[in-house]
Amino acid sequence: MTADALKLEQEVSSIRDRYARRGDDMLEKGVFLQHRLATFLEKQSAMVRTLTRNLKVPIGEARILGIFERTR
Repeated sequence: MTADALKLEQEVSSIRDRYARRGDDMLEKGVFLQHRLATFLEKQSAMVRTLTRNLKVPIGEARILGIFERTR
């Protein structure tokens, strides 16, 4: 392996390591949690609107079975 190829390989490895640490730090600090919460609330709101429009009884009186897909 040439010196340039070795230097490039070391630099790529260094970049990968930095991104891996950055990803872990971001998850630990909960940077993505706000985004996930906003998405969850948008889905819940849409579901409530849909149920309210389509149920034959008031939503407070309805019996609803919730089945949720577990995502990563």
